[in-house]
Amino acid sequence: MNEHYENYEMDEMEIDLIDFLFYLLRRWKSLVAMILLGAILGSAFYVVKTTKAANAVVEDYQPDANTEANMKLAAQYRKLYDQQMDYNEHSIVMQMDPNQVYEGTLTYYLAAGEQTERLTQLFTDIVNDPAVLEELKEAAGLDCKDQYVKELVSSTMSQKNVNESSVVSGNLDNNVVNQMQAVVPTDDISNTVITYQVAYLNQETCEKMVMVLQKTVESAAQTYVDTYGEYELEQLQNVVAVTVDEKYLEKQKSSATLMDSYLTKLVTLENTFSDMGKAYYQSEYLTAEDVDVEQLQEVHNGIAAKDMVKWLIVGVLGFVLLWGAYYFLKYLLDPSIKTLDEVKQMGLPVIGSIAGGNRHSTILNRLEEKKNGHYGSVDYVSLAIDILPEKKLFLVTDFDEAAAKQLSELLEQKNEKIRTVHLLQADANALELAKESDGIILEIVPKKTDKKQIIRELEVCKMQKIVVIGVIGIFE
Repeated sequence: MNEHYENYEMDEMEIDLIDFLFYLLRRWKSLVAMILLGAILGSAFYVVKTTKAANAVVEDYQPDANTEANMKLAAQYRKLYDQQMDYNEHSIVMQMDPNQVYEGTLTYYLAAGEQTERLTQLFTDIVNDPAVLEELKEAAGLDCKDQYVKELVSSTMSQKNVNESSVVSGNLDNNVVNQMQAVVPTDDISNTVITYQVAYLNQETCEKMVMVLQKTVESAAQTYVDTYGEYELEQLQNVVAVTVDEKYLEKQKSSATLMDSYLTKLVTLENTFSDMGKAYYQSEYLTAEDVDVEQLQEVHNGIAAKDMVKWLIVGVLGFVLLWGAYYFLKYLLDPSIKTLDEVKQMGLPVIGSIAGGNRHSTILNRLEEKKNGHYGSVDYVSLAIDILPEKKLFLVTDFDEAAAKQLSELLEQKNEKIRTVHLLQADANALELAKESDGIILEIVPKKTDKKQIIRELEVCKMQKIVVIGVIGIFE
């Protein structure tokens, strides 16, 4: 058998791509680390690059007159857009269902002679009183600006001549929840009717807000008597009803149209700026106008986000390639025997292969076993050696490899033909004993046993005319 392995050359080794793939997969933790590192460094590079560009713009970039005008206009549209966005988010009117609006109506008759006009103005201005607005917000459980409450309440006045048979009544349907009607006092004079209206999302809150206005009017009526003397103020109507009102739908449509218009115009203008121009625009106009810079990135059709993702991917791919190149070179330069196919290329028969005690049943191990063939048991290998014609065999093992030494001792216990010795190239006594044997069997631990070590062992056997029967592979 020795004539076969003497022609083996290390330079003729072929790379097993599948084995190399397993080699890489076993290092998945380092791959994950490189992916994370690449993502972090790629993103950091983009941020640093953008920051430096922005700083350079502030110092050196000077836009032409037309670009400057477009920047001012874009900043104005952005401010309008942000204001409209804030309105849409916080306005109760924008949340209303036009097909189900609860409206409360509170109507009063006022007759105060010469003071009628002055008192009418005072009573209609009640809905603009900050203290009243605060009470309305508390009743509705709102935490918003006064402007959003003012949208929900209103007051109007009208004058008409009435007589005994005049009755003020609401134009209501079957959905009326609470209603009180009163007959207008009979005076053939000019009369003033003051009407308060409240709109809200639900009946209960609407009733609470109407009650706040009612108490406020009653309190104000007592206060004004001290200043303007006795006058007549009678409640004519107090009603809460659910109704369909298209005006809320029109307001919602109008707001959406405005937002779309502002957004289209500002994006169109901002997209005309160069990268340097965008940095200048952001620094000089958006910051100055107190505009949220993060919102700029979102509205810009995701341009900044795409750049960030691009550099993140570049960083990940770059580091993955470096990781692959590093392990490819390491694989090429690794002096160990990686598979038993390399042993077969040397002309040495494989008697059997055994899985070491430290080898766990993982997915990679099972796939690798399917590729290399199933491993045999110690009993099988012992039997395979026992049926060999040679009577006296030495099992040459590297005692530095714990798994190989342990399995060789186990084989020695099971088979009387076997005796375990250390590497012949390192042990003179083992060499003398091997010369007296019928042949030797080499134990190889793939990915650990050095190719040069095996080649040297074969050279020693050739010089000493020692027959090499075959090899046993031990997989950890």
